[in-house]
Amino acid sequence: MSAGQYQISTRRVTFRYIVALLLIALSAISSHVVLNLILIQHKRDGAIINETGRMRMRSQRIASLCMQHTMGNESAKLDLDRTIYDFEGKYARYRDTDLKRQLSSDAYGRILKLCQTSLDQQVEDYLVAAKHILTQDGGSGVWTSEVTQVADLARLDLLNGLDQIVEICEEDSAQKLDYLGYFQWAALLLILVTLVAEAFFIFRPMIQSMGAVANRLLRMALTDELTGALNRRAFLKQAQIEMERARRYNSDLCVLMLDLDHFKNINDTYGHAAGDVVLARISEQAQYMLRGTDVLGRMGGEEFAILLPNTSLQNARRISERLRKSIRVLQIKAERKTIFVTVSIGISLYNAEQMTVVGDFLDQADQALYQAKNSGRDKVVIASGNALV
Repeated sequence: MSAGQYQISTRRVTFRYIVALLLIALSAISSHVVLNLILIQHKRDGAIINETGRMRMRSQRIASLCMQHTMGNESAKLDLDRTIYDFEGKYARYRDTDLKRQLSSDAYGRILKLCQTSLDQQVEDYLVAAKHILTQDGGSGVWTSEVTQVADLARLDLLNGLDQIVEICEEDSAQKLDYLGYFQWAALLLILVTLVAEAFFIFRPMIQSMGAVANRLLRMALTDELTGALNRRAFLKQAQIEMERARRYNSDLCVLMLDLDHFKNINDTYGHAAGDVVLARISEQAQYMLRGTDVLGRMGGEEFAILLPNTSLQNARRISERLRKSIRVLQIKAERKTIFVTVSIGISLYNAEQMTVVGDFLDQADQALYQAKNSGRDKVVIASGNALV
């Protein structure tokens, strides 16, 4: 495999991160917009209710000033004139501008209908009566019909009409807030869906890709690329682990050193490409013949090593003979040729008292392999301690 197969596309990862961040940003912005609209609506509702309250206060003040003027309070006349003028102008703007700008068309239509049917006439009668009182001389002390009319309108009709406007405004506000609440829940749901979608369709594939690359890099660090067996470093580490386990549990542990016979001739005759096919095929055959707990490693060139945990010398020899015979009849197709190979195998049994390091263990198996080579090849030789059998 090429080096590119073990690389993560930075462009793809960057694109996925950007997409994820944009989705989160859009969700956050939508939620912020909804919350901002809710605050604006509350502010508008407050402004309408406050203005309505001020209208009620002005009407009450006009009624109070009318009474004071009638009772002879000289300073009340100027205040009454100014308050009537203020009320008249503010009411017109309140009805025609403020409410229209703040409310929905339906709510404003209801208020306009209310004004046209009763409230406008009540305000007009109220102001006419107040202005008539203003034109009269103060201090008479006579409670005229105009004073009674102003007091009754301010206390009852005008107050009720303005209260109805407040109720309509509150209903309209509640309806708008309900809609905004739905949008807010929708925005929160969108954020949740976005996060779930990002987890499944962006981050999960990205993590899986990085995990797959990490696993491939780990395999590259531990295995021989050609044969798939453990490389020398990984095999020696695993051998140390198995030796410690055998020492701790007082169990048998054997190692096989396996070397292809006349491999140089294969390279010279068929080429190095064919030699690579032979090595890969031998490794495949060995892995097929071995147990799941056995460990195969390539020590270099055409030499392999096999760890056999919980295996006596007798069983190790039986396994070795079966492996040797299966390789001997193996037909290897390479460069349009059929190649036959043989192997020589040396066996060593781990001795915890004599073998303190991995090298001691493997050296004994190497001695047995050397003897198998020197005695004609295509053989299995067992080494027991320092005595070769």
